[in-house]
Amino acid sequence: MGTLPDPELEQFRDLLDDLAHAVERPPDIHWSRYRAELRAKLEARLERRRTWWRRPVPLALSASLAGALVVGALVVVQSGRQSGTGADLAAVEEAAIGDRLELLEQYRVVEQLDLLEEFDVIRDLDRLTVERTG
Repeated sequence: MGTLPDPELEQFRDLLDDLAHAVERPPDIHWSRYRAELRAKLEARLERRRTWWRRPVPLALSASLAGALVVGALVVVQSGRQSGTGADLAAVEEAAIGDRLELLEQYRVVEQLDLLEEFDVIRDLDRLTVERTG
């Protein structure tokens, strides 16, 4: 296997020893102080979230804005109905009838189709007259 030759291995060990002595030892961690700081940061974050909801100004502002939007929408709809710019049902029906103009031109065929729809009723009438006589 590829192992380092002895002189290179010694140089590498010396380098690691020099690095170990050059770096200062890190300070000890005070876990109780760390926990206290973390707890204080979390409580401050929660308090910022709570204070926003406790302030009445944003709630009142958003409620009044929503009310104004509803009133504005109602005024626009009502003025559209009164001025006649709203959707006119007669115009819509006229356009729908215009699409079926060919069907209206052949009204006699349509009448015969209506008779075919009532054919079941006529057939039942024939059966009822047979039962009455029998």
